[in-house]
Amino acid sequence: MEFVNSSTPRYECLLFDLDDTLYPLSSGLSEACANNIIEFMVEKLGIDEDGVVELNQILYKKYGTSMAGLKAVGYEFDNDEYHRFVHGRLPYENLRPDPVLRNLLLTLPLRKMVFSNGDEVHVMKSLKRLGIEDCFERIISFESLNPKVNETEVSLENYLPEIPVICKPAEIAFEKAFDIGQLNPHTTLFFDDSIRNIQTGKAMGLHTVLVGKSEKMEGSDHALKSIHNMKEAFPKLWSESNNKESERIGYATQISIETSVFTNADKAHAAKIIARLGLDGCFERIISFETLNPNINTESPAAVMESREIFDIISYTANPDTSIKLPKTPVICKPFEGAFEHVFKMTNINPHKTLFFDDSIRNIQTGKRVGLHTVWVGTSHKDEGVDIALEHIHNIREALPELWEAVDDKTEEIRSKQKVAIEIIA
Repeated sequence: MEFVNSSTPRYECLLFDLDDTLYPLSSGLSEACANNIIEFMVEKLGIDEDGVVELNQILYKKYGTSMAGLKAVGYEFDNDEYHRFVHGRLPYENLRPDPVLRNLLLTLPLRKMVFSNGDEVHVMKSLKRLGIEDCFERIISFESLNPKVNETEVSLENYLPEIPVICKPAEIAFEKAFDIGQLNPHTTLFFDDSIRNIQTGKAMGLHTVLVGKSEKMEGSDHALKSIHNMKEAFPKLWSESNNKESERIGYATQISIETSVFTNADKAHAAKIIARLGLDGCFERIISFETLNPNINTESPAAVMESREIFDIISYTANPDTSIKLPKTPVICKPFEGAFEHVFKMTNINPHKTLFFDDSIRNIQTGKRVGLHTVWVGTSHKDEGVDIALEHIHNIREALPELWEAVDDKTEEIRSKQKVAIEIIA
């Protein structure tokens, strides 16, 4: 296939790696996979246990995957048996439905494909666990790159013993993917967590996005800490392809939505951070340490030290004594219910109509108990007391599209009454 390069790329297709790209490294699947490969090499191929880890690392670095390396140096085994042993025992239960990613993919009216070294069973099982199996036009997997052939129909000149397994990061794997998917690399965005794959992709003409890193490396055009940050990194993919959506977003920014900051930190710290982020003027109020504790410094530190005996909490924790009461703190702060109740009273907030965003599970759980709708920020997995899990605060719109939809539905009402649509505490 021949392609014409353009100085101003217009993306027509998004090409995604699977493992550690469409789901995070923290899932534990990659670590389990590495352990399974080691076990296969020892149990099935009889490789000495003492040197197996070093051998595996060498094969992976030289040939792209451990399987490709094992085949290249002369080990014979059935491909399906290898995949069943290595992938069949992975902790797929660690992968959970990802509605944020699903919404991102479904709202992109571009071609989308998966390009993985994994076998088709593994790829489909992972996509189904994530709830995104129907979001892609095509899956390019191990079987796509290495189709089974009838040996009696293959002539000697067509057989390539030096490449027993085709896989990324080899250029031939990309060439086959372009041919299978009918892709023009110059109008394709390629997402992968492997810098080797990214660098080969770049050399082949793809526009590259290194996933899992916040800083670009040689060969990467862009870097994304999480796949969830696609919309922030490439807003034009959405805005250019949907003018109506752009108009809706533009109008939504004019709607007054009441937001507040609720922090244990002092007011100067909170104000400085907000200013550095360029969020001045985005919040109606800042509820800080001073807000919760307006009269805590009425006594001088010296006077307090003279009048109070220091409680030995380390000894108490090591040897609890039920006859001794743990002293109460004079400081009002999260995660104590008193802090939340104080905030509700002070600001006239109805917790049952309020979204509460926090990265602390203790704060989230208290917030849930006092009636708030809770959003745990910094993770994609929910826990007790969590209504919604948000890997990044940038993913609010993908996780809660109804906030924007509600604004559109009630445009005239909000315009005329100038009332708050919803209260959000961060």
